[in-house]
Parts: sequence; C-alpha cells; structure tokens
Amino acid sequence: MKHLPAVITLLLCLAPITSRAEAEPKVLREVWYESRAEGGKLGCMHLRAEEVDRAGRKLIRTTLRDEMSYLRSGDPYSDAQEQETLETPTGEVVELSYSVTLSKKQRLRIRGEVKGRELHLCVLDDQGKPTEFTQVVPWDPLALGLYAQEAFFEKHPARPGETVVIKGFNVYANRVLAMTYRVLAKEATQVGMEKQELLRVEASYPRDAYLTPTTMWLDSSGRVVKMQEDDSTLFGSMTRVLTSKEVATAEFKPTVRDKEAPVLVNKPINIRRGRPSSLRVRVSLAGDDDPGTLFAEDGRQRILAADNEAVELRLLARQPTIPVPVQVLLLGAPAAAGEEYLQSNFFIRSDDPLVRKLANEALGQNGENKEPREKARLIKRWVRTKVRGNYEIPFATADEVARSLEGDCSEMGMLAAAMARAVGIPSRVAFGLVYDAENKGFGGHLWTEVFLDGQWQPLDATGVLDLLNAAYIRIASYSMKDVLNPDELVEVRRAFTGEMKVEVVEAR
Repeated sequence: MKHLPAVITLLLCLAPITSRAEAEPKVLREVWYESRAEGGKLGCMHLRAEEVDRAGRKLIRTTLRDEMSYLRSGDPYSDAQEQETLETPTGEVVELSYSVTLSKKQRLRIRGEVKGRELHLCVLDDQGKPTEFTQVVPWDPLALGLYAQEAFFEKHPARPGETVVIKGFNVYANRVLAMTYRVLAKEATQVGMEKQELLRVEASYPRDAYLTPTTMWLDSSGRVVKMQEDDSTLFGSMTRVLTSKEVATAEFKPTVRDKEAPVLVNKPINIRRGRPSSLRVRVSLAGDDDPGTLFAEDGRQRILAADNEAVELRLLARQPTIPVPVQVLLLGAPAAAGEEYLQSNFFIRSDDPLVRKLANEALGQNGENKEPREKARLIKRWVRTKVRGNYEIPFATADEVARSLEGDCSEMGMLAAAMARAVGIPSRVAFGLVYDAENKGFGGHLWTEVFLDGQWQPLDATGVLDLLNAAYIRIASYSMKDVLNPDELVEVRRAFTGEMKVEVVEAR
C-alpha cells in the first residue's frame, strides 16, 4: 500500500488531461495573414473558428485578432484589436465581443448579447465582469457571424459579374452593416514572391458608414488569399496576404511611419505671432459630394459657400466674445449647456475620485470661490504642466489619464474636460484639423471646449491652438454621452475616408 499515494497522484494528474482531451474543441478554420504597407511589415491577422458546446447546444466560436506595430509621430506604437462571435452552424449570431487598446494598461472590452432585434452591449472590467456602461443598438437577424462570413464564398462560389450583399457586425461602426461585394474577373495577382491567377472582388460599405473599401482576391475554392485597402490617414495602401503562422508572427522592427499631416495644403501657411488672424480656405474631400455638412459652425468658423465638390470656410483666430448684457439685449437670456455636458460618462469620468482630487488641486486654495473662467484657465495650465506627452496612448479614459498622467492631445482633452465638469463647468471635446508647419499640411487634433458666459470656447491643454491662431478647422464636438467606442464618432471617420485637400484662398 505504500505506493497508493503515488497512484492517486498519478490519477489526479492524468484525469484533467483526459478530460481536456475529450473536451478539446474541434477546429473548423485557422488562417494567418501577414499585414504590410509600403514601408514594410505592419503585423498579422489571425482567425480561428472552433466548435463549442454551450449547454448542450453546438455553436461556433470564431476569434479574429489583428495586431499592428508602426511608428506613430516617430514613436514606436503597437495596437491589437480582437473580435469574437458565437454563432449557430447556420451563421446566426448569439453573442459577440470585441476589445481594443485604449492605453498601455487599459483595454476596452465589450460583450454583446443578441435579443431579438436588439444588441445589448456592456463594457467589462479587467476581470470580465459587467460595468455600469451599457448601450443598446439595433440588430439585424440576417447578420452573419465571423465564421459564416469567412467561409461564405467557399459555400457560395462567386461568379464574375454578380453582386453579393453580406451583413455583419462592424466594430468601427458599432452596429450591423451591409457589405456589398462586386465580383469582377480573374487576374494575375502578386502574392508574395509569385503571381497567381485569382478572382478579384471589390467590397464596400454603405456610404454613410464612411469606411474604407477593400479589394480581395479569391482562389478557386473561394478562399481569400489577399486583401488590400487604402488608408490615406495612416500610411496609404495596406495589404494582407495569406501565409503560415511562422511568417505571420515572425518578429520585426517597425519601420512603417504614419502620416503626421495627412491633409494636403496647396501652399504653406505662415505662422507667426498674432498671424494669421483670419483665413479663408476651400476644403475638398474625395468621394464626398456634400462636404459642407462635415464642418461645424460657430462665431470663429463660418461656411461661406458649399457645393458638391468643396466647402469654403472663414476661420478666425478667436471667437468673438459677446458680453452677457449684449446677449441678453440682442438674443435674450444666454443659452445654457445641457445636462450631458456636466454628467460623467465612460470617457469623461468626472465623478472619479482622483479626477475630482486633481481638479481641486489645480484650483488651489479657495478654488470653489473662483470665477468659472479662472477655474478653466487653472485646469488648462495644470493639465499642460502635469501630463507627459506620449504618442503610444490611443484613446484613454479620463480616469486612466489621471492615474498615468501621460498621453497626447486626446488624453489631455479628456482629462481637462472631466476636471472641468468636476468643478461645475460644462465641457465637451472637439475634433478637428490643425496646421502642421513642419510637415506643411493639416493633421487631426482633439481639444476641450468649455461653456462660459453663454458660449462654447476652446480650452486646449496642449497649447497648440494658441500658437496657430486661425490655422485650425473644427469638425465636430462631442459630450461623449453613450459613446463606448471612439470609432463611433462618425465625423472623424468621415474626415479621413477619402483624401482631403485644403486650398488657402486668403490669409491675413
């Protein structure tokens, strides 16, 4: 009997292994793609589909992971996005989830459950537990899961000249979208070091989704061998090629650089002290026949003319300030900001204890007795002084920025907005384009706006707007209410869907 403990130990060690072997899911599909841009390798994309048993019901769990590493404004930057669907063998989606990087230590994790014609989304914490942040979006029962989409043309062979529409959940739009596939003809296509005869298929989203179209090449079995999309915002054309796991996951040193000023300008703008105080520009956006509806108007930015090709804007260095007595005389009582501009939400966490503490620290002694304009000035100065610049942070929430005290314009803007709300000042964040004198073009920028004396006024903690005078264009402003995914900001996607050009008509 002296060997009994050893036998029991052996059985205990073997039992879990046997159970795992019996429960090991059946892998239906596993594919790897290497992602490249003109400057070199970007990363890889991996799809894995397997059969799972959920309470006696056979389902298919498909995971799609996309990893990229490149140089963002010269700094190394890595991002990983993961999407998963749980679907029936016929492609009907039961649940879905996705996650994206928000900062070095923060990921946005969202789980969605299909309930009839609604998709109930919930943000999960780091332990995978539901949080208070939820959203309900429409659901289309005809939407297919990731595996059904992946295998569609293998089960339904594409024929040249036909058009196919497939519906599925899109992470960027955060809703179901229909993708239209136009099947063209076979052509000799470069795949790695050789050319292959493949069927060309062009895929596009509904126009109002403002998402980049994709070209795919299928082999004789209907499998996607190559994909290509043009992203004028980041680094131009990106290609994904079907390959082995070893090639896709091979380590590399990022060499691809993003475009720091992707919006072209016809001639340089001379930035100097107090100038330009006024600009007149003509903005065109390829593929958009109503560009005038993209840009917001206020006292600083006015639309002078617009047609289906371009919009002409007048830009001032400062928004004219209308004294409250004059507002009352001419317009009646000053407008008030809505409650959503004072309330805490997922990105602008103004009720976070640390955010509140930092806001009070910024105001200093007797801060609660200071005028709103002075409070805003002190918050701007505090954020600009305390937050370290770091382009490795994609889009962190205000409470995360309060803990890390690092980030770029989006992090500074979120934290300043949250701190303003924490001391009773209505705030929002604005997205637009700022002139980059070094690269002689316009690039994206985010800043805070605060509501003072009946008007929305810019509060840029980075200080960039103060230096540019009139050389920036506002696209849209957001309270961030009910926004769970930064890619939901449609105007931002729209601004960079097609190539944008800015023509300087007049500068003063």
